Amino acid sequence: SAWYRFIVETSLDGNTWQTAADRTEGTPRGWQSVSLDPVECRQVRITFTDTNLATRSYHVVEVGAFLLGDADKTSPLRAAYDKWRATGHRTKYDVFLACLGDNAVMTSAEREQVLGVPHGRRITRDLDGDGDPDVADFVDPMLVRVIDDDDDMPPSGEPDADSDLYVADWKGDGHIDRAVDYWDTDGDQDADRMDLYYPANGLHSGNNVELVVVRDIGDDNLMWWTRDYEYQQGPCQWNTDFNGDEAFCMFYYDHGRRQFVPFLECPFTHHDYDGDGVAEMTIQFLGRGDTLRSIRYSYDADNDSNAETNRRDYDFSFNCPGTLVVPPEKSTKDTLRTGEVTQPWLDWRFARELAESGNWRSCRLCWDEVDHNVNPASRHERDHERWEGVGGYPMREGNKRWETDADYSGKMALYYWPADRRLHLFGAESGYVNVDYNHDTRIDALIRYQDRDGDGYFDAWSYDLNADGKPEHEVRDLGLECELVPIDYDRLVERYRAWSQEALADNEAMIKKLRDLLGDDAASRVSDWWDDVRPGQFYAAQKLASSTESRRYYTDLIREELFIQLRERFGDQAWFGEFQKAYDRGDYARAGREVP
Repeated sequence: SAWYRFIVETSLDGNTWQTAADRTEGTPRGWQSVSLDPVECRQVRITFTDTNLATRSYHVVEVGAFLLGDADKTSPLRAAYDKWRATGHRTKYDVFLACLGDNAVMTSAEREQVLGVPHGRRITRDLDGDGDPDVADFVDPMLVRVIDDDDDMPPSGEPDADSDLYVADWKGDGHIDRAVDYWDTDGDQDADRMDLYYPANGLHSGNNVELVVVRDIGDDNLMWWTRDYEYQQGPCQWNTDFNGDEAFCMFYYDHGRRQFVPFLECPFTHHDYDGDGVAEMTIQFLGRGDTLRSIRYSYDADNDSNAETNRRDYDFSFNCPGTLVVPPEKSTKDTLRTGEVTQPWLDWRFARELAESGNWRSCRLCWDEVDHNVNPASRHERDHERWEGVGGYPMREGNKRWETDADYSGKMALYYWPADRRLHLFGAESGYVNVDYNHDTRIDALIRYQDRDGDGYFDAWSYDLNADGKPEHEVRDLGLECELVPIDYDRLVERYRAWSQEALADNEAMIKKLRDLLGDDAASRVSDWWDDVRPGQFYAAQKLASSTESRRYYTDLIREELFIQLRERFGDQAWFGEFQKAYDRGDYARAGREVP
């Protein structure tokens, strides 16, 4: 949606102007309410400074100026305003302040007092008369008020983060910009929940008040990291605990319902299946209210995540659109600090159950073939695997395997196909990999899959060596028996690890056999990059080398290049026919025995 930056000024004579509101930062959207101390003026001027519209045009629907306080109540504008407020309407800022409760906003005198002392010095206030402070005000570097909800603030006013509300006034102008509320729900003196409030220009809904509720279900005492008392994805995401057992839900304030309604990521859940402090599964639910419209369900298939060195390592995801209404008995609500209750959202305990049992419209499998699920376009983000799972973030390079079950006939099941010795999506009609072996964002080769007889299993695949649309190697109608592999996690991990290691070992043996047959003529551009370029020039060289999955993928590509060369040289010899039959079926040991 459009945003406009602007300055509001007032004047008595039309010549001398004073700033009433400065909205030249952020992305102000929708109706804007400007509050200011009483000022006498005859003119109001709005100057626009920036917009995200390509046409650089600006739009003003209506401007209203209201005389409040002891002003003449016969004013038509004042009467209209009073009528509007009397019917229960609240501005975005009204809603925001109502969420924070009494004492969240400093008086003008309190604000001036804090701004007059050195930065970092805390001014405390005892609200309940028990002799210890309940509020601490300070500048760091913005104006901050902390309200101590569990009455454990020391005389120094040092706040903690177990049951405290942090309120931030970015410019020290009396206008509250952000708030973070911490909750200790189990009485163990650490925070188990945090509520992040955005009065406007929030994460996604610039036209309304946003709320994000984060629950630390695994009680590892880690939740979201903030900067300027808000979550900013760029600087905050890698310091945030999207791991272990955790869930968060986003809300917007619905003025008609007078309630916070779940929307967009509602919820996003992380699941630590084996209790090692990292998540083996994550599920992003997208929707609004109690109706979910899609999921991305990601798995760490080989369970190689590590709390110290490899915190996010998802290997594949199911991506399913459709409609899923959350049953009331499998939902939860949040009571906010002033007693308001959110609309219900999917309870973390039932997230996997509903994701797997949903009657989705279709399913796309995304498999990270290089075990390096990063954003290579950013020098910072390319060092971090994506916490959101696999396939949900723009990646300019290939090496992801995509398979589509257009009618959801396979019900989110996998099967093992001996032809390429991989796990595939049962029910998928087609699939592909855009190969980018050197990670330069250009497609180097194409792999294509097809289910030609409609039985739910692939029966044809092809390898296009130079991505020109003409495959050099095609395999069809193998009649291979496939093994269905349920997504029971323990069993999946056990089988997948064994298959990957076996495939890598057999690839290496076959590559040696092919090189021996080809002699000095054996050539592989993939092998040249892996051996000569990757170690000294690729930023994640060691990561690829230490991954069974990545090495297996690269040996697949090298093996195919050498096979095509072998066929060109020996394809007319008697032994080659039986060799290729075994090779195409993925039986490399037997293929090796066919060589004279």
